[in-house]
Amino acid sequence: MMPDRMADLERQTEPRPLTPVNRDFAPVAYYFDVALWSSRFNHGYRDLFRAMAGVRFGWLAGGVGALLLVLAAKKRQARTAAACCTAAMGFTLIGLEMLLLLAFQAICGYVYQQLAVIIAAFMAGVALGSWLALRAPARRGIRALVFLQIGAAIAPLLLCAVFEAVTPVLFPVLALGCGMLGGYEFPVASRIFCARNPGTLYALDLAGSCLGAVLFSVYLIPVFGFLKTAVMASMVSLGPAVMAVRSAGEKPAR
Repeated sequence: MMPDRMADLERQTEPRPLTPVNRDFAPVAYYFDVALWSSRFNHGYRDLFRAMAGVRFGWLAGGVGALLLVLAAKKRQARTAAACCTAAMGFTLIGLEMLLLLAFQAICGYVYQQLAVIIAAFMAGVALGSWLALRAPARRGIRALVFLQIGAAIAPLLLCAVFEAVTPVLFPVLALGCGMLGGYEFPVASRIFCARNPGTLYALDLAGSCLGAVLFSVYLIPVFGFLKTAVMASMVSLGPAVMAVRSAGEKPAR
């Protein structure tokens, strides 16, 4: 507790100008911990993680936005729009689930006690959404797809806006609502894509979820934080929504 030793400790722990500060909704320390342990097996991982951390969000968002604009610029078939919407919904939904779990951990300080409850509520929402979609009129397929993708684009931003004000009891309710988006969209997209080939659509859903699970957990949330990650998820959802709008004149496949 000597003044000189306290001053030396403060100097050592003071953040450097280029070092990001670890925060509740921007857990960058997790990212650097993964990079540290990965370097013990292969030193090349250290350079890779360092390069990825140095990518500015503006560059990443601009690249993703340009790619989505290219995909949405040309008028495409309704089947293609349905396939892209399904993959994007899988990507966004897994991101919403991770945001909910990590936000609960950041706000309450524990998550394992409620892990099963939040995931069960999410899966119940998927089941409820599917049940409602199977009873909806088939003629509203493309229109419903557009609104669902817009809802998926709004959901991440809405969650980030309410996280600090929401109570722990409401997290399962939020998970239920998020799950309903994906559960409702899959039957709608299946009618448009082709009822005889649901395996391809399901594979696209799983591929989007797999990609989202890797990117959200390892890179986007730790490096850029909740809000920028939510913006990225919204962009991914809006691109297929534009494709669905441009294909609205085509009749669903039989």
